[in-house]
Amino acid sequence: MTMDPLVSTRVSIRWPPNAASEDCDVLVIQGRTGFFLDLRIFVDGHQRQGEIDWATAGWKKLLPASADGQPRASFAPLIDSRQCAPEYTPPPAADEDKSIPADEGTFTTLPNGDVLETGSMPNPDVPGSPIQEYEEVWRRLLLPKVVKCLILAREDDKVFWGRVAGWEVGMGVDYQSKFWATRRDLNGSGEWKDVVGDGKVDGKRRPLGETRAGDEDPPKEGDVITTEDGKRWRVIENST
Repeated sequence: MTMDPLVSTRVSIRWPPNAASEDCDVLVIQGRTGFFLDLRIFVDGHQRQGEIDWATAGWKKLLPASADGQPRASFAPLIDSRQCAPEYTPPPAADEDKSIPADEGTFTTLPNGDVLETGSMPNPDVPGSPIQEYEEVWRRLLLPKVVKCLILAREDDKVFWGRVAGWEVGMGVDYQSKFWATRRDLNGSGEWKDVVGDGKVDGKRRPLGETRAGDEDPPKEGDVITTEDGKRWRVIENST
């Protein structure tokens, strides 16, 4: 099922009965295929400022609406910074391994246009990361009339890059089994500016370069392209 592309930032997170708060700069980009990249970085002033709180990339699937008619979705990550370990391999989908709790959310549009997501997931701030109910408020960023989406997966499925309109996120596991992530935003002058990381350090070359989805003779979904450094990438999505 084709979905509307979106770019969202998180306003707050709440673990009831605690109050809502936000100590991360969160950006989620999602293409028409439902493939998403979700990057959460601790904000300046936090004792872990600039570090990754959580980063995932994978597939979003629409579920039947809730009893009161609200949209629902599940998220199946192919890569997850909280599950990264030496000799990392992507975790199985929740429906393949019942020991992994399903990541599902219900979405309610608030009067101001923000979206409230409710569900249950592990709380990393509590010892043992128990499954707890959560509430996240999301704000969808304004997209241009024509939205170009380009999402790539390195051939070994340990690195993913995505671009939706003027936002780009990359993440993966390096050859020392260390998780890394980068983010760039397109500014008003049409220049890409680093927001998180650099994308060029430690051999993590940016496969998207400065190209844009929809350019003349673009790669098609399912194609495999080779970048200048010899890495092979599978095209998950290239749409306009």
